[in-house]
Amino acid sequence: MSDWVRSRCQRRLLTMCNAGADADTLRLDIIEELRRAIGFAAWGWPLADPDTLLATSGVADGAMWPIVPRLVDYEERAADVNKDSVLAARGDPVGVLSSATGGDLARSSRWRDILGPYGFADELRAACVDRFGCWGHLRLYRDASDRPFAVADAALLRGVVPTIASALRRASVQPVRARTLEPLLRGIVILDDNLVVQSWTREVGPWFAAFAGDKPPRGANARCAVFSAASRCLAQGDTAGSQPARARLRLADGRWVVAEAGRLSGKDRGIAVTVHAATTSDVLDLLVRAHGLTPRERELVALLVEGLDTRDAARRLSISHYTVQQHLKAVFDKVGVRSRRELVTGIFASRA
Repeated sequence: MSDWVRSRCQRRLLTMCNAGADADTLRLDIIEELRRAIGFAAWGWPLADPDTLLATSGVADGAMWPIVPRLVDYEERAADVNKDSVLAARGDPVGVLSSATGGDLARSSRWRDILGPYGFADELRAACVDRFGCWGHLRLYRDASDRPFAVADAALLRGVVPTIASALRRASVQPVRARTLEPLLRGIVILDDNLVVQSWTREVGPWFAAFAGDKPPRGANARCAVFSAASRCLAQGDTAGSQPARARLRLADGRWVVAEAGRLSGKDRGIAVTVHAATTSDVLDLLVRAHGLTPRERELVALLVEGLDTRDAARRLSISHYTVQQHLKAVFDKVGVRSRRELVTGIFASRA
């Protein structure tokens, strides 16, 4: 890849990141630009819950969906190089499999057990990390007949990862058009120890219909949240782990759900993943992280979601009406909304 090609690609990626697109559109546009500049056979790109690093809503090449459960499982239960959690925590968020294995791909259990038999060779990964956390896990794959990813390929991605991560962060909690929505009912998905779905309650259907049928190859798919939560639960065994087996994700209509996994006891053991509406606190914690809200701003937003007006909020917080207005202005500027109604209905999917 020439310096000119890399420079042009980086400029285009930066423009995309500043366009304010939703997370799905942004990821698909970036993939097409990277495909032209770097070249690869397949790809996958789930978003991540920044508190647990679990994959949530994924978009992927159609060829990847059959092995998504196994790849997700390997992140939690197998020792390997360039794992998502490692890339997210270290100073360099980009990793190339051929480089990490010294050219011997068989040193990677992920390659031996999944990628190699499926016809893939090298892998280029990036943890989408900025100063607020990790917001996604990008994976690019080349066929066995292709050359390995080059140093220049990794360098291109490394140069734009922080900007991509920030764009995903903003997109993950950006306001959406307010609409009348039915309440989300609690649902359950049952998986066996191999992450094969055994059954699910009908309440899961409205948001998780992909279990019952096919999903368009490039459409966002919430299966990743269920698989990743279940896999972490399996990795912890019968004892409670230090990392929660739960992930927050946002539906296309703006509502928030939480997928959390627990071990089943009895004759037919397995994993039950409960899917339920996220609490105000769940969403607020993510909003605080995404936009760096102060503790006082967090308190104020929580009161707005409760339905309090400026006067009641000032009384509850024991501050003046003027101070409440100043905090509100700071919140609106950080979040990118113009009114409390837009904040409450557009981000929390609640009635103002």
